[in-house]
Order: sequence, then C-alpha cells, then structure tokens
Amino acid sequence: MNNIEFYCQSCGANWTKGNHTPECKECGGGALTKPCIICEGKCGNTWKKMPLDSNDSRLAHWGGSCGLPKAEKFKLIQKKIKE
Repeated sequence: MNNIEFYCQSCGANWTKGNHTPECKECGGGALTKPCIICEGKCGNTWKKMPLDSNDSRLAHWGGSCGLPKAEKFKLIQKKIKE
C-alpha cells in the first residue's frame, strides 16, 4: 500500500488530505485534483496535480485535458490569454 503523502513546500498544506491554501502559487487552487483548468469544470474532466514538479518549481503543475470541443477550448484559451 502506498503511504506517501504530498505537501506544499511553500505553505505546508497537506495535499494528500485535500488541503490547499487558495492564494499559494504552489498549491495553485487545489490539492491533488481540481476541475478542468481550461473551462473551469464545464467539461466534467478532473486535472491531477504533479506534486514533485510543483514542489521543485514552487508553482502548481497540473496534468489533464479539456473535454469540450476543440473550437470551444480554443475560444476559452484565447480569452484567458487576453485577460
């Protein structure tokens, strides 16, 4: 059984227990999972934190994909770039 626990190196939040600090850049708005970061969860997909990459860089790293059609994703990404 895997007993590894993941923590934020910046604020000390225990990601394994679902904790995160909202304003912490290493936490990045979530513990080990969060709704799709492209469409903010509208597609229903969940993204997973890459804890070691996040710890190393002190910035949240997430892996996942958006389930919206390609044209919708492109519009959302364009909008976020302009913000």
